[in-house]
Amino acid sequence: AIVGGGYIAAEYGHFFSAMGSKVTVIGRNPQFLPDEEPEVSAIAVGELRKHMVIMTNHVVREVSKTRNNLKKLVAVNRETGESVEINAHEILVATGRSSNSDILHLERAGIETDKKGWIITNDFLETSKLGVWALGDATGKFPFKHKANYDAQIVYYNAVLKRGVKADYHAVPHAVFTYPEVASVGLREKEAVRQFGGDAVLIGNHRYADTAKGNAMGI
Repeated sequence: AIVGGGYIAAEYGHFFSAMGSKVTVIGRNPQFLPDEEPEVSAIAVGELRKHMVIMTNHVVREVSKTRNNLKKLVAVNRETGESVEINAHEILVATGRSSNSDILHLERAGIETDKKGWIITNDFLETSKLGVWALGDATGKFPFKHKANYDAQIVYYNAVLKRGVKADYHAVPHAVFTYPEVASVGLREKEAVRQFGGDAVLIGNHRYADTAKGNAMGI
C-alpha cells in the first residue's frame, strides 16, 4: 500500500507492480498526479490501473496490525465519508516532503527560514547570512535533481566566480517515470490563463503516435 498520489507514489507504485507486487495507491487529492494537467492525469490513471489499484480522494485515518501479521489501513472517502479497509504486507508513505533544517540550528548562524523550515535565499541563492549559500531541496523549490544541479552551477558562478547570476525558474522541466512516462515544462493551462487571460492562450494536442519516434516505435 502506498499512501500518497503524487509522482513519488506513481513511480514507486509502477516499479513495485512491475516487479510482481500487488500495489494499492491511496491518494487524498481528487486527481491522481495533481500537479499534471487533468487530461494527462486521466490517461496516466487509465494505463496504470491496468496493473495496480489507484484510489483518489481518500485519506488514511488508521493503521493497525492484523492477526496474520498484515498491516490494515482504514481510508475514508473525503466526499462520501465512507470507509474502506486495505490489507498490505508493507506500507510506503509518499505524502510529500518537509524540511529537516531544524536539526542544523540555523538560527545560531543567523540564517533565516520560512514558516515551513525551508532556507530563504535571494535571487542569487545567497542566504540571509552573507557568504552562506543554499541550493537544491534545502530551499523548498522544485525538489528535482536536475534543479539541484542547476542551483549548484548558479552558486558556483556567484560564490566562487562573483558573477552575480540570478537563478531563473520560469520553466523547470520534470518527468514522472512510469509507463507511459509523463513530462511537462512551464506553466499549466490554468496558470497560463490566470496570468495571460484565456484569449491569449492557445491549446493544442498532438498524438505521440504521430511523431517520428512514435511512428518508428510502431505505437
